[in-house]
Amino acid sequence: FGVRMAILFTFCVFVWQYYGLDNAQWMLYAIVALVQPYTDSSWKKATHRMTGTLMGVILFVIVCLTMGSDPIALGATVLILGYVYMLVDPKRYDVMMMFITAMVLTGSVMADPMDDAVTERIAYTLLGVVLATASNYLLLPYRMRDENIELCMRYLKTARKGLDDV
Repeated sequence: FGVRMAILFTFCVFVWQYYGLDNAQWMLYAIVALVQPYTDSSWKKATHRMTGTLMGVILFVIVCLTMGSDPIALGATVLILGYVYMLVDPKRYDVMMMFITAMVLTGSVMADPMDDAVTERIAYTLLGVVLATASNYLLLPYRMRDENIELCMRYLKTARKGLDDV
């Protein structure tokens, strides 16, 4: 798990810094969130991340269409989204990501309306999800079943030693 995370993180930081990509930190955030110790649940979490991000973009578009560029309305919207986010059940990762994405995009539009942060966030998040999911399955994959087999072998070894001692 740690080796997988280090390889991906180093690769992404290198690409980000070498090519001078703005907003590439979103790729790293997705990787940090999605690289899992066990590959068993990584696909589900990746789909939740993507679903939540896309729902957040839709919510952001709705906010922009209804609020326009009024900074007071957009600021109030960010506060409301943040409050609702705090009330969301943490087991619903996709819903949490929806609110986070909508808040971040609304805040970035408030800071610089002409910035490409919206499209870059979506693109880098997608790229981060693809990289994290691929690495979970291809780069030193480890499954819960492997852990269970290892623990069973340790238990059998300890039990045999105990029986031999008796």
